[in-house]
Amino acid sequence: MFSSSQLFPGHPDALTPVFTALGVPAPRKPTVTALVPDEAELRELGPSVDTVLRVESTDTESLLLALSFQSRPTPGISVGWAHWISYLHFKHRLPPLLLVVCRDRTTAAWAAGPFEHRVGSWTSATVSPRVLGPDDLPEAGADKEMATRQPLLAALTALVHSESDAGEAMLTALARGLTSGRDTATAQYLCEFVEVGLAGTPARGRWRGLLASSAYVPWETPSTVSAVRRPAARTLQAAS
Repeated sequence: MFSSSQLFPGHPDALTPVFTALGVPAPRKPTVTALVPDEAELRELGPSVDTVLRVESTDTESLLLALSFQSRPTPGISVGWAHWISYLHFKHRLPPLLLVVCRDRTTAAWAAGPFEHRVGSWTSATVSPRVLGPDDLPEAGADKEMATRQPLLAALTALVHSESDAGEAMLTALARGLTSGRDTATAQYLCEFVEVGLAGTPARGRWRGLLASSAYVPWETPSTVSAVRRPAARTLQAAS
């Protein structure tokens, strides 16, 4: 069953800085839907993509944004990425954009690819991800105010810098900004977004500690972000 909730009310440009960093035309006041496959699809597709957003707009090309959080180079994962991209394009008839979010420069350089799938000299398919890493989103401005003004950008910035010297302070500022606002739907979504992105790192424990006394405990609630952990879905609309 699909549930729906409005995200980013008052922030119709929530996706703009993300698309700007990717060098992709930013949609104006898009409708964004989190697409979560059912259990059969998950068994077939595997865990190489963490969440998929359907971005629909009347003024730019609609697309699918598939996000994969990577903490280190992972040999062979491009096969899973190719599988996801082909399946999503075929099922939804929209062009997919693969976005790989990385927490260190070595992983970001690896994730940029391109990854060729070939037989001899013949290339059957090429996967060319877009990457967000520490060099793509500056640390400056990643504070509580940024979390209030640009919550999605603040969450991504805190993720890609979570292993830097400023990582703990950035996560603290993000937690304070998200949990102090009135937009509970956005806060819940982004708290889990960061939870998924920090998987397998000591920073996840710190993130959980920051949220322990708040109303947002994503490890104890139904998933609205990760396609891999639990089947669910949420429709998010960026509207003024």
